[in-house]
Amino acid sequence: MGVISLVLVRTICLLATRVFAWLALFCGSTATKNAGILILRHEVTVLRRQVAAPKPGWPNRALLATLARAARRPDLSTTGCPPSRLFGGAAAGGVDCARTSAL
Repeated sequence: MGVISLVLVRTICLLATRVFAWLALFCGSTATKNAGILILRHEVTVLRRQVAAPKPGWPNRALLATLARAARRPDLSTTGCPPSRLFGGAAAGGVDCARTSAL
């Protein structure tokens, strides 16, 4: 029962804090609201300056290269002809399956 009552007390305190914050926000003047918005905008711009572009390490670059290579690989099962004829083509004396399947 001790853990449940602790969670209940913390939830009630959080709820009360949020209610009082909303009341302070609604009761404030327009100038106070504008000042709060300007402060928040300034905080956002300062935080955006601090965040540098991420530089991927070699494991991430290797994974991205492998995924890019797999994405470019043709699917030989959908062409309807064996890889030897597909890659041999008309230059190797076979039929160019890539052209004949598209017709």
